[in-house]
Amino acid sequence: MVKSYMVEPFLVSPPSSLRSVQTCQDSEPKMMEEGRTHEQLNDIAEQLRQEDDAVIKPWMDQMDNLLVFAASAVVLNVLWFASLTCSLLSAAICILAKEWLREYAIEYPSELGERVRIMKFRRNALRRWHVSEVVGSSSLLLQFAVGFFKAGTLCFVWKLNTAVAIVVTIVIGIWTLLWLVVAIIPTFRADCPYKSPSHASFSCSSTADPACCYGFAGESMTT
Repeated sequence: MVKSYMVEPFLVSPPSSLRSVQTCQDSEPKMMEEGRTHEQLNDIAEQLRQEDDAVIKPWMDQMDNLLVFAASAVVLNVLWFASLTCSLLSAAICILAKEWLREYAIEYPSELGERVRIMKFRRNALRRWHVSEVVGSSSLLLQFAVGFFKAGTLCFVWKLNTAVAIVVTIVIGIWTLLWLVVAIIPTFRADCPYKSPSHASFSCSSTADPACCYGFAGESMTT
């Protein structure tokens, strides 16, 4: 299971990194050019202020629009780089968890009493050090990464075209609604199979059910 978790962050990282780098490269020259334009407009407005106040207002409105555009570029980069950071952090947690659990792949001794003692020791260690919660946090970070990426995508498409933005917003809205329903139902229905590792981790920490923690940790340990 840990191996499968390690694949997911790298599926999320490439689109996030590509869009983040492209947006950063596109926004830097624009922001520098806008900064120079802002200074030029400020000088012109200062000169015109002495002549006619009616001429100043269009220039001031244009400067306000430039500032709004620069702020939206910053927000877009923050969202996409946050998505990239969360996906990479999720991959790092999976790599660490795989290294931690490699000792559990060692074969048990043939003697029954010794095998039971080692199994109990390992399960108690997994519970004491909250390994299931750590592994489950990888899935939670991926969900944050997807959320940040969706928010950044919405900010990006609304600057491009209204028709495209409406379609993308509807699709992302339906996707988000389904995700919320699937995430909430297991909290109220114990027989619901829509349980993610993050939900299992939350259930273990809130109910202190050893079977829950052992089941999740044991599944991770055997893969």
